[in-house]
Amino acid sequence: MSASAALLEGIRAIQFLEATGHPEPLLLLYHPPARTNPFQRLLYQEGWSRGIVALPAADLADAEAIAEVARGRVTVVLHLHWLNGVTERAATAAEASALAAAFLARLDALRARACHVAWTIHNALPHDVHFEDAAVLVRRGVVERAAMVHALAASTPAAVAPWFEVPADRLVVIPHPSYAGVYPAAAPREAARFELSLWPDELVFLAFGAIRPYKGIDGLLVAWRAAAAAFVAPRRLVVAGGVTAGPGTDELLLDLAVTPDVAAFPRRIEDHVVGDFFRAADIAVLTRTQALNSGVLLLALTFGLPVIAPRFAAAAELLDDRVALLYELGDHDGLVDALLRAPELVAGHPADHAREIAARFDPAEISRRFMDELRRRVGAAG
Repeated sequence: MSASAALLEGIRAIQFLEATGHPEPLLLLYHPPARTNPFQRLLYQEGWSRGIVALPAADLADAEAIAEVARGRVTVVLHLHWLNGVTERAATAAEASALAAAFLARLDALRARACHVAWTIHNALPHDVHFEDAAVLVRRGVVERAAMVHALAASTPAAVAPWFEVPADRLVVIPHPSYAGVYPAAAPREAARFELSLWPDELVFLAFGAIRPYKGIDGLLVAWRAAAAAFVAPRRLVVAGGVTAGPGTDELLLDLAVTPDVAAFPRRIEDHVVGDFFRAADIAVLTRTQALNSGVLLLALTFGLPVIAPRFAAAAELLDDRVALLYELGDHDGLVDALLRAPELVAGHPADHAREIAARFDPAEISRRFMDELRRRVGAAG
């Protein structure tokens, strides 16, 4: 969307809000928009019933222009999500520092236009961070300017404390929603396995999500090969998700192709077949090398799958041994042991308990909580 088209959409949203007659109309601009991840759509879905319209802001210049038009008419909030794009495209540390300073200056310009700032902490720092000092500067600066800092797990402030502090009076803890109702009904288990060329007697492990080196797939393959000699029943590891070119990606794809008993689907998985992968699987495997939260965790629970996962913040808070095998982050032997113990977990019939956990995080209720808290933090228009 061009800047002029974004501004026109913003003007239309302002006019729409004014026409609703809501006493406190609020325009929420979110940046950066996630095109393939439904998280933002789930989080904002109840805004309409609360006089809130959420629009993507791909560029902060769009947000500045919209905020200028909206001033004195409706309350505007810039809701920030992933901040890795601010500094990680730099070629040098000096360039990263300059980009960090420029980004914070843009936030100041928005605040000068009466635009509030909110931030959801998805990660402490970017994956495989190259310019840590600049990345920390951005996060500290955002916290200083934010009216609300949204954590998806209660332990997030402690997890990010080595790099930045989250003041208690700005902190809001609202968990990640489940994916109930997001994806179309899946094919029956047998049909899903047939379509994916998986055999009925195989114990199927699913690693779902973007295939990138920092996701820990390389370490999973090492652990998979280490556990292979002790496997008794037939097993298969399914790795499915879109591929982003970058250092190590070609080597990872080759490793996927040559590792025994691995079925790789290195492509974007369309919404209408997402459920098939989860219906075909027996257990989900999460291996991210750095994580505070995981949408795939909630996706697995939504489909009734138990999980193998590192003991990151959300996993430790949500899961118990009826539905999960947790290992310490970076513990190769712990991951190997979890792979070998998976049949015990699956034999306990964990599907109902997994769905019970997911049901606690109804997307509509999570959205209502988020929107109500946001409105309370930023106040009314004018």
